[in-house]
Amino acid sequence: MIIPINEDWQISTDQYQWKVQKRYTPLTGKQLGQLLWENRTYHTTLDSAIRSLSQSMIRSSDTVTLLGALETFKNVTTTLSHALDRHMDVSA
Repeated sequence: MIIPINEDWQISTDQYQWKVQKRYTPLTGKQLGQLLWENRTYHTTLDSAIRSLSQSMIRSSDTVTLLGALETFKNVTTTLSHALDRHMDVSA
């Protein structure tokens, strides 16, 4: 299963774990220029993966003020909520 979050992040799973993945494009080697996903963290529950991803997204923002951090938190929360709602929507 793959849960796309935005163009840079996704959560995937296998039979053992949930993986938070970040998009990257290699600048050298056989896969030069290809869109690839790098495993960043591993989790035993989806809840843990979502919490880790939200923290990573907030920490990687370039905000320098408390107001900016609160706005980033709001944006990350909204992004995750929309991604999970789309993925869990069984009526679509």
